[in-house]
Amino acid sequence: MIVYVLGNGKSLNKVKLSSLKHKITIGCNHIYRSGFIPTYWCIQDTNFFNCFHHKVTDFNTTFVISNIIKKSFPIFEKTRHIIVDYPATSGVITTLSFPLAKHLLEGEKEKEIRCLGIDQDQEKIHFYKETRMESKDICDILGLDYQIINFESHTEENKEIIKKEFEILRDDLYQNNIKVFNCSGELSKMECFPRKVLGKKYLQ
Repeated sequence: MIVYVLGNGKSLNKVKLSSLKHKITIGCNHIYRSGFIPTYWCIQDTNFFNCFHHKVTDFNTTFVISNIIKKSFPIFEKTRHIIVDYPATSGVITTLSFPLAKHLLEGEKEKEIRCLGIDQDQEKIHFYKETRMESKDICDILGLDYQIINFESHTEENKEIIKKEFEILRDDLYQNNIKVFNCSGELSKMECFPRKVLGKKYLQ
Protein backbone atom coordinates (compact mmCIF):
# COMPACT_ATOMS: atom_id res chain seq x y z
CA MET A 1 0.00 0.00 0.00
CA ILE A 2 1.28 3.46 -0.90
CA VAL A 3 0.32 6.72 0.80
CA TYR A 4 1.22 10.06 -0.78
CA VAL A 5 2.06 12.89 1.62
CA LEU A 6 1.78 16.32 0.00
CA GLY A 7 3.50 19.44 1.24
CA ASN A 8 3.04 22.98 -0.07
CA GLY A 9 6.51 23.45 -1.55
CA LYS A 10 7.21 24.87 -5.00
CA SER A 11 8.11 21.42 -6.38
CA LEU A 12 4.42 20.46 -6.17
CA ASN A 13 3.94 22.45 -9.38
CA LYS A 14 5.90 19.72 -11.18
CA VAL A 15 3.37 17.06 -10.19
CA LYS A 16 0.27 16.18 -12.21
CA LEU A 17 -2.00 15.97 -9.19
CA SER A 18 -4.89 14.60 -11.25
CA SER A 19 -2.86 11.36 -11.51
CA LEU A 20 -3.31 10.93 -7.74
CA LYS A 21 -7.10 11.16 -7.85
CA HIS A 22 -7.63 7.48 -7.01
CA LYS A 23 -4.64 7.20 -4.65
CA ILE A 24 -4.56 7.65 -0.88
CA THR A 25 -3.33 11.20 -0.37
CA ILE A 26 -2.69 13.40 2.65
CA GLY A 27 -2.49 17.16 2.07
CA CYS A 28 -2.19 20.09 4.42
CA ASN A 29 -3.25 23.70 4.94
CA HIS A 30 -3.27 25.51 1.56
CA ILE A 31 -3.39 22.39 -0.63
CA TYR A 32 -6.80 23.50 -1.98
CA ARG A 33 -5.03 26.25 -3.97
CA SER A 34 -3.71 23.54 -6.28
CA GLY A 35 -7.25 22.62 -7.29
CA PHE A 36 -6.67 19.13 -5.85
CA ILE A 37 -8.52 17.90 -2.77
CA PRO A 38 -6.72 15.05 -0.96
CA THR A 39 -8.26 12.03 0.74
CA TYR A 40 -7.22 13.52 4.09
CA TRP A 41 -6.70 17.24 4.70
CA CYS A 42 -4.59 18.20 7.72
CA ILE A 43 -5.15 21.73 8.99
CA GLN A 44 -2.89 23.36 11.55
CA ASP A 45 -2.33 26.86 10.13
CA THR A 46 -4.83 28.90 12.14
CA ASN A 47 -3.94 32.11 10.26
CA PHE A 48 -5.23 30.52 7.07
CA PHE A 49 -8.11 28.77 8.75
CA ASN A 50 -9.65 31.89 10.25
CA CYS A 51 -10.21 33.18 6.72
CA PHE A 52 -11.31 29.87 5.26
CA HIS A 53 -13.31 27.85 7.81
CA HIS A 54 -16.74 28.82 6.41
CA LYS A 55 -15.98 26.85 3.22
CA VAL A 56 -15.03 23.49 4.76
CA THR A 57 -18.39 21.87 4.06
CA ASP A 58 -17.82 22.40 0.32
CA PHE A 59 -15.13 19.71 0.14
CA ASN A 60 -15.44 15.93 -0.08
CA THR A 61 -12.56 14.96 2.18
CA THR A 62 -11.74 13.93 5.75
CA PHE A 63 -10.26 16.77 7.81
CA VAL A 64 -7.53 16.13 10.38
CA ILE A 65 -7.65 18.80 13.09
CA SER A 66 -7.06 19.47 16.78
CA ASN A 67 -9.66 19.76 19.51
CA ILE A 68 -8.85 23.46 19.75
CA ILE A 69 -9.80 24.06 16.12
CA LYS A 70 -12.95 21.95 16.45
CA LYS A 71 -14.09 23.89 19.52
CA SER A 72 -13.28 27.22 17.89
CA PHE A 73 -15.12 26.39 14.67
CA PRO A 74 -18.31 24.33 15.30
CA ILE A 75 -18.88 24.06 11.54
CA PHE A 76 -16.59 21.00 11.65
CA GLU A 77 -19.47 19.07 13.20
CA LYS A 78 -20.90 18.99 9.68
CA THR A 79 -17.79 17.39 8.15
CA ARG A 80 -15.92 14.08 8.29
CA HIS A 81 -13.02 14.71 10.61
CA ILE A 82 -10.38 13.10 12.79
CA ILE A 83 -9.21 14.73 16.02
CA VAL A 84 -5.48 14.71 16.77
CA ASP A 85 -3.81 16.75 19.51
CA TYR A 86 -0.25 17.79 18.80
CA PRO A 87 2.54 20.07 20.11
CA ALA A 88 1.67 23.62 19.07
CA THR A 89 5.25 24.43 18.05
CA SER A 90 5.65 21.57 15.60
CA GLY A 91 4.90 21.54 11.89
CA VAL A 92 1.82 20.03 10.29
CA ILE A 93 3.83 17.52 8.24
CA THR A 94 5.60 15.91 11.20
CA THR A 95 2.75 16.08 13.72
CA LEU A 96 -0.25 15.26 11.53
CA SER A 97 0.53 14.07 8.01
CA PHE A 98 3.18 11.43 8.68
CA PRO A 99 1.59 9.99 11.84
CA LEU A 100 -1.68 9.64 9.92
CA ALA A 101 0.13 7.87 7.06
CA LYS A 102 1.74 5.51 9.57
CA HIS A 103 -1.70 4.73 11.04
CA LEU A 104 -3.21 4.07 7.62
CA LEU A 105 -0.42 1.61 6.80
CA GLU A 106 -0.86 -0.48 9.94
CA GLY A 107 -1.48 -4.14 9.11
CA GLU A 108 -0.37 -3.79 5.48
CA LYS A 109 2.30 -6.15 4.13
CA GLU A 110 3.87 -3.54 1.86
CA LYS A 111 4.16 -0.09 3.43
CA GLU A 112 5.38 2.93 1.51
CA ILE A 113 5.12 6.70 1.85
CA ARG A 114 5.92 8.95 -1.09
CA CYS A 115 6.61 12.60 -0.31
CA LEU A 116 5.66 15.32 -2.80
CA GLY A 117 6.08 19.06 -2.36
CA ILE A 118 8.07 18.74 0.88
CA ASP A 119 10.99 20.96 -0.10
CA GLN A 120 12.50 22.27 3.15
CA ASP A 121 14.01 25.18 1.22
CA GLN A 122 15.36 28.12 3.19
CA GLU A 123 13.02 30.65 1.61
CA LYS A 124 9.86 28.60 2.23
CA ILE A 125 8.61 29.18 -1.32
CA HIS A 126 5.17 27.63 -1.89
CA PHE A 127 3.60 26.14 -4.99
CA TYR A 128 1.07 28.96 -4.99
CA LYS A 129 1.68 32.67 -5.41
CA GLU A 130 1.10 34.51 -2.16
CA THR A 131 1.63 38.24 -2.21
CA ARG A 132 3.18 40.02 0.72
CA MET A 133 -0.01 42.07 1.07
CA GLU A 134 -2.16 38.92 1.26
CA SER A 135 -0.11 37.63 4.21
CA LYS A 136 -0.03 41.03 5.88
CA ASP A 137 -3.78 41.50 5.55
CA ILE A 138 -4.43 38.17 7.29
CA CYS A 139 -2.05 39.09 10.11
CA ASP A 140 -3.69 42.50 10.51
CA ILE A 141 -7.14 40.90 10.78
CA LEU A 142 -5.91 38.54 13.49
CA GLY A 143 -3.81 41.13 15.30
CA LEU A 144 -0.56 39.23 14.66
CA ASP A 145 2.93 40.59 14.01
CA TYR A 146 3.61 40.01 10.30
CA GLN A 147 7.40 40.14 10.73
CA ILE A 148 7.39 37.44 13.41
CA ILE A 149 4.87 35.19 11.66
CA ASN A 150 6.72 35.21 8.34
CA PHE A 151 10.35 35.16 9.38
CA GLU A 152 10.72 33.35 12.70
CA SER A 153 10.86 29.94 10.98
CA HIS A 154 13.93 31.00 8.97
CA THR A 155 16.26 31.08 11.98
CA GLU A 156 19.08 28.57 12.22
CA GLU A 157 17.68 27.31 15.53
CA ASN A 158 14.30 26.58 13.96
CA LYS A 159 15.91 24.82 10.99
CA GLU A 160 17.76 22.54 13.37
CA ILE A 161 14.53 21.77 15.24
CA ILE A 162 12.80 20.82 11.99
CA LYS A 163 15.76 18.69 10.93
CA LYS A 164 15.71 16.86 14.26
CA GLU A 165 11.95 16.30 14.08
CA PHE A 166 12.30 14.68 10.69
CA GLU A 167 15.16 12.47 11.87
CA ILE A 168 13.10 11.20 14.82
CA LEU A 169 10.16 10.68 12.49
CA ARG A 170 12.33 8.78 9.99
CA ASP A 171 13.67 6.42 12.65
CA ASP A 172 10.16 5.67 13.92
CA LEU A 173 8.84 4.94 10.43
CA TYR A 174 11.78 2.69 9.61
CA GLN A 175 11.28 0.76 12.87
CA ASN A 176 7.75 0.05 11.66
CA ASN A 177 9.07 -1.28 8.33
CA ILE A 178 7.70 1.67 6.37
CA LYS A 179 9.63 2.73 3.29
CA VAL A 180 9.72 6.48 2.75
CA PHE A 181 10.87 8.27 -0.39
CA ASN A 182 11.34 11.89 -1.35
CA CYS A 183 9.66 12.09 -4.77
CA SER A 184 9.65 15.89 -4.90
CA GLY A 185 12.38 16.24 -7.50
CA GLU A 186 15.45 18.45 -7.64
CA LEU A 187 13.71 21.50 -6.15
CA SER A 188 13.38 19.70 -2.83
CA LYS A 189 16.17 20.14 -0.29
CA MET A 190 14.88 17.39 2.00
CA GLU A 191 17.67 14.85 2.45
CA CYS A 192 16.13 12.90 5.32
CA PHE A 193 14.73 10.24 2.99
CA PRO A 194 16.16 8.61 -0.15
CA ARG A 195 14.94 10.01 -3.45
CA LYS A 196 12.70 8.26 -5.92
CA VAL A 197 11.78 9.45 -9.40
CA LEU A 198 8.11 9.17 -10.31
CA GLY A 199 6.96 7.93 -13.71
CA LYS A 200 6.05 10.41 -16.45
CA LYS A 201 2.33 9.99 -15.85
CA TYR A 202 2.77 11.76 -12.49
CA LEU A 203 4.69 14.76 -13.86
CA GLN A 204 3.61 17.98 -15.55
